[in-house]
Amino acid sequence: MKKFVVLLIVLALTLISTSAFAIHAEETDQPGIVKSEPGVTSGVAMTFSGSIEIRERFYNIDATPRTTNAQERVRFNVDAKVGDYLNGRISIENDWDTFGRNEAPQGNASGSVGFNQPTALSSTAGRLDLREAWMNFMIPGIPVGVKAGHQLMQLGNGWFFRSMKYGSDAWVVYNDTGNNTLAFYDVRVGENVKQPPATAQPDQDIDFYGILDAYKLADGVVSIDFTYAYAPSGGLLGGATKDSLYNLGLTYAAKTGPIHLRAEVDIQSGKSETNAFTTPAGQDRDFKGYQAVVQASAPMDPLTINATLAYGTGHDSADATDQKQIITVLDTERHYTLIYEYLLTTGSGGLHTGFANTMAASLGGEFKISKSVAVGLEYWYLQAVEDVAINGGAPDSNLGQELDATVNWKLYDNLTWNWRFGWFMPGDAYKHGTVDAEDSTAVYGMLSFKF
Repeated sequence: MKKFVVLLIVLALTLISTSAFAIHAEETDQPGIVKSEPGVTSGVAMTFSGSIEIRERFYNIDATPRTTNAQERVRFNVDAKVGDYLNGRISIENDWDTFGRNEAPQGNASGSVGFNQPTALSSTAGRLDLREAWMNFMIPGIPVGVKAGHQLMQLGNGWFFRSMKYGSDAWVVYNDTGNNTLAFYDVRVGENVKQPPATAQPDQDIDFYGILDAYKLADGVVSIDFTYAYAPSGGLLGGATKDSLYNLGLTYAAKTGPIHLRAEVDIQSGKSETNAFTTPAGQDRDFKGYQAVVQASAPMDPLTINATLAYGTGHDSADATDQKQIITVLDTERHYTLIYEYLLTTGSGGLHTGFANTMAASLGGEFKISKSVAVGLEYWYLQAVEDVAINGGAPDSNLGQELDATVNWKLYDNLTWNWRFGWFMPGDAYKHGTVDAEDSTAVYGMLSFKF
């Protein structure tokens, strides 16, 4: 324990001495800080925060033995602000230490990203990991800010690109003028990504370059972003292909009357072509995927009604020239359902792929029993845009249905104990040959203390 404290102190002092690792902090004045001009430091304000979380998981997934486990995650954050124009954060994490592992630091901060054919981009185990490490500053003399380092990121509402679990290495250059924010970003999504055949290839990185413009409304924001994703040999589609993907995203998130509305549209173009260093089977393909996601929430205390409509294009196996399935790059968190997409192979053939090759409709609500307890129920209807045979049966569009129930209990302001229960009823797309797939169930509990 003493070694851990010493490590934290050393990291904090390193942050102060370099005065370069900083990220977005609150804009309010802090005691002990004198306002200064860019390029002038006049004091340091340090804040510390973190969380201790214990989760219980019980899964009974079709064709998979029942699994149960208890795990603990610890996060510790160091934030520093130097004057009004420089701030930063270091976040340390021991991720989901399974109970009974000899009380050793068993962090497993996997950086897996959910491509339509996901591949683990990085994985570390047995030590503490950096979840965030970035700096945020204004360039002296001009109204331009720079945020650089490992940071939590997403575009729009997060249905094309989201890395809010373990973050991404990135540069963001931005300008805030009134209600408008203009930003340019350079994100290293994957480093030395090896897709089979993993032969000698000079560059296997996946990079995102883009521009975003967001305008703040009275009760929300509207934005447009354009991303160029480049994979010279790692391949976004799996296999050794040279991929150039363009994604245009339009986002709206605001309160419209009594309804909180969130909408996102993504339209893709570009090309996936044969790599000069290998000879993969197949032909070049043009990216032609798109998706639309609309989420609505109507608070009517003590009841809140929630609904979702989503459509993401899928791959047409008979089309050898067009890649019509929407490419999503998402983290490994739960994005909507507890079982489908989070625990099961989706209609796109991968995990954590959002609404790729999925038509989804949901209706649900949450009811506040008291100030500290709320219960919820949500129904999901799921269909594939293009017929799929996930477990070797005949291709079909019926993915199934899911019921998710929640119990959220706030014991204290900083302590919550939340539970989610899932029941997935698979459709014919999950058949094992001619045999119907079994129902899947899951229970996920989270005891969380944040400080």
